[in-house]
Amino acid sequence: MHLSDEYVLNHHSLDAYLYMRFLKVLTLMAFVGAIITWPILFPVNATGGGGESGLDILSFSNIENDVRYFAHALVAWVFFGWVLFLIGREMLYLAKVRKAYLLSTWNASRISQRTVLFTDVPEKDLSLERLHTMFPEVAQIWLVPDVKDLEDDVEELEKTVPKLEASEIKYMAAVTKQQQKKSNEKNETDKALRPTHRLKPLIGHKVDSIGYYRNQIKELLPKIQTAQQSHLAGKEELASAIFIEFNTMAAAEAAFNDNQHRRPTSFSSRQMGVLPDEVIWKNLNMGSKNRMIRHFLATIAISALIIFWAIPVALVGIISNVNYLTANVPFLAWIDSIPPVILGVVTGLLPTVLLAVLMALVPVICRCKLTVSKLSKLLADPYSFRKACRRRYGLGSRTAVPDMVLCFPSHPSFPHHDLYLQRLSSG
Repeated sequence: MHLSDEYVLNHHSLDAYLYMRFLKVLTLMAFVGAIITWPILFPVNATGGGGESGLDILSFSNIENDVRYFAHALVAWVFFGWVLFLIGREMLYLAKVRKAYLLSTWNASRISQRTVLFTDVPEKDLSLERLHTMFPEVAQIWLVPDVKDLEDDVEELEKTVPKLEASEIKYMAAVTKQQQKKSNEKNETDKALRPTHRLKPLIGHKVDSIGYYRNQIKELLPKIQTAQQSHLAGKEELASAIFIEFNTMAAAEAAFNDNQHRRPTSFSSRQMGVLPDEVIWKNLNMGSKNRMIRHFLATIAISALIIFWAIPVALVGIISNVNYLTANVPFLAWIDSIPPVILGVVTGLLPTVLLAVLMALVPVICRCKLTVSKLSKLLADPYSFRKACRRRYGLGSRTAVPDMVLCFPSHPSFPHHDLYLQRLSSG
C-alpha cells in the first residue's frame, strides 16, 4: 500500500519518514543503475570472446580485447555520477524537510524542542539560582539525581518480576493439567509440581522458583521505594547534568549553538530534544575526558574489526577459486583428484554458506561493540540511521516534583513500582 509523505509525517516521527525515504532512494539508485549498466555491459561482456561458458560470459572475465574495458570505465563514471547526484539531492531535501518539520505547529509546541541537556556541569553550578543567572529565558530547570545503585536494583526488579510471572503461569498450567488427570490427588501433587531452578548453571543449589523470586521482590521493593523517596526529597547527590527548558525554540537553539547566553566553557557536552528512554542515566555523571577515552577505545576496536575481518573473507574467496589455484600452486595439485561433484559443492556452496555465517556474525559483534561504546555516550543509539540523519527525540511527560530533582518516568528514581509488584511478591 502506498503511503504519502504527509501521512507518514503526520502519523509517525521524522525518523520513520527518513528511513522509508532512505529505502526508496536505495531502490531508485539500484533500478537506475541496472538501466545504465545492463544494456551496455551485458552485450560487451557476452561478445568479448574470452571463451567463458554459462553465466560467466556476462562477466568482464570473458573479455579478450582490452579496449572493451573502456566501456566498463565509462559506465562506472556515469553510475558514480548518478549516485553523487542522488546523494546531493537528498542532502538538500533533508535540510528543507527537517526545517519544515521542526517549525511545524505540532512539533514546535513540544517541550522537547525547547529543552537542552547539558553535562560536565561543575558542582558549584548545580543550583537553580546560579543556573538562572547563566541562561536567559528559562522556563524550568531539572537537576539530575545520581542514582548509582538504585538503577541496578530497579533493573534487577524488572528482570525478577517476569520470571516470577512465568514461574506462576507454569505452575498453574501444571496444576490444571494434573487436576484434569487425577483430581483426587491434588493436595499430594501440588508441591511437587512447583517449578525449580538452579542458582548457578549445573552446579548451583536447586531452589523453588516461585518462593525465591517472591523473596527477591520483597527485599528489593522496600529498598527501592526508600531510595526513591530520598531522591524525590532532594536528599541524594546530584549528577553533573542538567535539563533546561527554555521559553522559546530560539532561546534553546541559542543555548545549544553559541555562547551569547554566557554558557560556561565547561558545559561542553549538550543535546537537544532528548527522550528519557534514550538517556543512559549512568553516563550522565561521566566526565568529558573519560568519555573521550572510551570513545577512542571503541573506535580502535571497530577499526581492528574492519581490518582483521578481511582475513576470513579472503579465505572464503580462496575456497571459491581453489580450482584455479592448482595451476599456480604446486602443492595444491591434489585438489584436482577430488570428484567433480564434491569439488563443485566445496567451491560453489561452501563459500556461500561460510560468507553467510560471517555476515551473520557482524551484527552480533557490532552489538557487543555498541554495548561497550554506550559506556562513553550520553544517549543510546538504537538505529545508526537516526544518527546519520541527526535525529531528534520527543520529550515525554513530566512529573511534578521538587525543583532540585529531575524525575522522568523512565528514570530509576521515579516510583513506578506499584501495588501490582507487591501483590506478586505476596502471592
